[in-house]
Amino acid sequence: DFSEQMQNDIDADNSMQNVNVTGAWFIELLGQPREKMKLQLLQNGSLIRGQGEIIEGEKAHEATARGSISGLEMSLNVLPVGAADSYDLNLSLSSLAGGHYIVRQADGGSRSGSFTFAVSANIFKSASGREI
Repeated sequence: DFSEQMQNDIDADNSMQNVNVTGAWFIELLGQPREKMKLQLLQNGSLIRGQGEIIEGEKAHEATARGSISGLEMSLNVLPVGAADSYDLNLSLSSLAGGHYIVRQADGGSRSGSFTFAVSANIFKSASGREI
């Protein structure tokens, strides 16, 4: 059936197989304390790395990021430079609504919550540069 084939082609074009998360990310952690992250991420295959800062109130700390993409799931570990805390962020790239995080603190404690994000790059652009 022509219309069914057409829909299958549209669905294939809208797939997220070629997601590229390279760009400037602004992440807002919605737990306590309220924190923000500004990260410049680079993707190479399924691996992600980057750098930026974690902002709490008026204080900003340099940070590095490493992560990966598996299917439509992105996992990111953000480490503030000179601190022993570790931020683990997980999100689904299919909804783009945000994700969940856990902070493992230097004192052995942890805290968690959800986050929202904005990206100033087209994460739906394939490696060929063709928009999906």
